[in-house]
Amino acid sequence: MHVSQEAPHIFTDFNGVLDDIERVRQRLWVKAMKEHHRNVDPSRLLDLVNLKEEHFAVTLGRLPEDYMPRLESQFILSCDVRFAPNMEAVKELRDKLLKEIVGSDYAGWPKKPGFDEFIDLVREPGCPKPFIVTSQERGLTCAILSAWGVPSDTFEIVSRENVNCNKPNPEGYLFAMDQANTERGVALEDSEVGLQAIRAVSVYDNSASLMAIQVDPMYGVSRLAHYSVSDLAGVTQGIRNRDFQ
Repeated sequence: MHVSQEAPHIFTDFNGVLDDIERVRQRLWVKAMKEHHRNVDPSRLLDLVNLKEEHFAVTLGRLPEDYMPRLESQFILSCDVRFAPNMEAVKELRDKLLKEIVGSDYAGWPKKPGFDEFIDLVREPGCPKPFIVTSQERGLTCAILSAWGVPSDTFEIVSRENVNCNKPNPEGYLFAMDQANTERGVALEDSEVGLQAIRAVSVYDNSASLMAIQVDPMYGVSRLAHYSVSDLAGVTQGIRNRDFQ
């Protein structure tokens, strides 16, 4: 079954949607903590869902450079307030373990389940060229896609080099929609910040709107999502069946 000429424009985040790196990082956090003689219950990662934006001075469109280190530090404290590890040592070990998994050529970078079927979908006749909208560097995104064997003409990429403000500011999505010459589409995100960016599109431009599809909700389905699916296979099936209306 092929997609029709009425197929929607697809806009997608990269990390946590096309790849499965977030789950890998989660496992490596636990492993790195154990190396520092601390057993961490992975379920405690759910504590992240209770963190508030004001903990990190997040304002619309402005994420401080130390956002992730502070988030990670808050996570460690939530596991045990008496535990004060060498933060940099834990992070360095986690990153070292990650490099061992993915390799210098990114061949081991993990795909999200259903990725190959999704690529078949977006390359079919009648499907508008999809856009990746990511805060990741363009070079890294291209290198990973190349390592996966994805033809270079599959996606248009809007990266941090194209915008002044990262998510939750919708600038990346608005820029991508302008490049696609469309006011409608479906957008794939996994994080709350990404979903905020999708929903803010219509706030910044009331003639534009995106259907927010949450892929693999690790910490529960967000109230900002119009639809939720477990992986890219669910996205592909939903688009083929025209479920996302």
